[in-house]
Amino acid sequence: PLPAAHSLQPLIMLLEDPAQEVRVHASIALSALGQDAAQALPYLRAHAEDPDPNVASAANAAAGMIEKAG
Repeated sequence: PLPAAHSLQPLIMLLEDPAQEVRVHASIALSALGQDAAQALPYLRAHAEDPDPNVASAANAAAGMIEKAG
């Protein structure tokens, strides 16, 4: 498998996708990387204010999981 660092930037980019489902799944995938996704925290925090409540919830949960892992 690829190291988490190779997955991080593409997943961060997917947080900007126009499709709500893609943003939700990118948040979930980032949370699965745990502490390795710490660089994504500013992006996830920004999306915790997403107008779509599903995206906001997923981003907030992902940020919490990454912070807890650290």
